[in-house]
Amino acid sequence: MGFVSMTPRGTTYALILAFNLCENLITDDEYYNENCIWIDHHILPLKSARFEFEDIMNPWNIKTTDFALSLQFSPRCQRAKKLVVAGGLIGSDFHQPLGLFNGSFRDGEGNTYPINDFFGIAEHHVTRY
Repeated sequence: MGFVSMTPRGTTYALILAFNLCENLITDDEYYNENCIWIDHHILPLKSARFEFEDIMNPWNIKTTDFALSLQFSPRCQRAKKLVVAGGLIGSDFHQPLGLFNGSFRDGEGNTYPINDFFGIAEHHVTRY
């Protein structure tokens, strides 16, 4: 079991943008998820997020299934902890890289918001129990 998530923040066109994305174990994450973007004081729900990466400290590609949000995450450093107990029956492999996000968001009205060097955090957690 496990999950991947991220939460970056920045400004574009003098607007504050922040978003939360997660890919986890929800059966139908297309409609039941915690994915959203804030544009100033407005929150907009997002479709499912998909994360692609090979190594935690190499660039990640992230997009929503409706292609409204497309990002590249460049990790700069990370906090990590691996825990194995009970002879391997219980385990946790947790990584929390910090870095910069670049890409764009397109809203339902066709407006595109560039995302340039937004600072944020990502998480990748694999558990066994």
